[in-house]
Amino acid sequence: MGVFFVVAVAAGWFAACGSSSGGEGATAGPVTASNATSSSASGGGAASTGATTTAGSGAGGTTATTGTTTVTTTSTTGAGGGGGGGGGSAQPKIAQLALGFGHSCARDGNGAVWCWGDNQFGQVGNGNTKGVFKPVKITTPLAVADLGGGSGANHTCAVETNGSLACWGRNLSGQLGLGTMVDHDVPTQLPTKIAFSHIADGSSHTCAVASDASVYCWGDNNVGELGDGTTAAKSLPVLSQAVGSTQVATAGGISAALTKNSNVQIWGLVSLLQGPAMPFKTPSTVPNLGSVSQIALGEDHLCALINDGTVKCFGTNDKGQLGNGNKISSSMPVMAQIVSVAAIAAGGGTTCAAKKDGTVWCWGYNSKGQVGDGTNADKTSPTQVMGLTGVVAVACGAQHCGALKGDGTVALWGYNLAGQLGDGSQIDKNVATPIAF
Repeated sequence: MGVFFVVAVAAGWFAACGSSSGGEGATAGPVTASNATSSSASGGGAASTGATTTAGSGAGGTTATTGTTTVTTTSTTGAGGGGGGGGGSAQPKIAQLALGFGHSCARDGNGAVWCWGDNQFGQVGNGNTKGVFKPVKITTPLAVADLGGGSGANHTCAVETNGSLACWGRNLSGQLGLGTMVDHDVPTQLPTKIAFSHIADGSSHTCAVASDASVYCWGDNNVGELGDGTTAAKSLPVLSQAVGSTQVATAGGISAALTKNSNVQIWGLVSLLQGPAMPFKTPSTVPNLGSVSQIALGEDHLCALINDGTVKCFGTNDKGQLGNGNKISSSMPVMAQIVSVAAIAAGGGTTCAAKKDGTVWCWGYNSKGQVGDGTNADKTSPTQVMGLTGVVAVACGAQHCGALKGDGTVALWGYNLAGQLGDGSQIDKNVATPIAF
């Protein structure tokens, strides 16, 4: 188990705790496409090739930064069904990849959603709770602009093109935002008239950016992760005190937001520089990051993509997830050993980056092959994922990661006990494995 450690912020401190081997993590929003000068974040994460405009959102789907290039992904799909499989010979072109704790989801270019993997809480969204080992198309009518991703999540949430929200899966803490604590095995629309543009799924809570750049959160709130100044759980969206936001990320008891002025705010489970862990119930700004274009929140670390293509990380480093060549945890941002980065993702002790040249590099925890370099040894510095080119976005779940290519195809690697890699097996893969829809 990792130890509590401290991360200083302007008016507070960030703490990460627990084992890097496990689960929670999220990247803020879907990573955008191929110019790589700025990206609107992804997955535990979610990863995307481009923005889809949501009603009332000047940000355009989850793309809240400037200089992005949209990859057109017109989808021709066969009807998926049963235990999975896309049906038909034509493959849909995928526009976004979102990975959870033991399941995975994707959005195609027509706004349809495909999910697979662990389904014990209905998180695949296909109307039952049987595990699914290949992608299955959700038949509930959805026109999705953004999928929530979070490596600790056993639920899935989506922003539809009209700005409404739909969620499904586990709801023990009210993380579906439906006013109940009952699991749902099909997408169910939230009872709110607020228009949203971006969403992130945590293990027991969810946060979303509204079209006015405010942030709403719901679910568990034991350590202040909803950011509303209380520690009372909420089963309906509640306004947090984060303002002027373009992206959110959630993991365990932590939430983070990227602001319009390229700063990062964080709230929830934090600790003082010296002393026991304590909650911060309102957002505080992280210092010493510079101008940030994307955030990726892992189980116990946070990474930020800087506008110059470098990456800064802080938090627990027992598996090398900070990427600075050692395993020394840091309460202040340190520079990862990588440049020319276009998009990032973080999961349960693992971090990945898509470089501007289309290659993918990962580092950190690797017991299940989630670094993707053909080994199962942890890596303290960025290591190239084998066999990938043309990648525009990355995503990480608890112990599996994935890449989205500019041509709309997907490859996944890492842990596969629940079939979360979508290749029809339950065998772990330590190299990138293409997935058929």
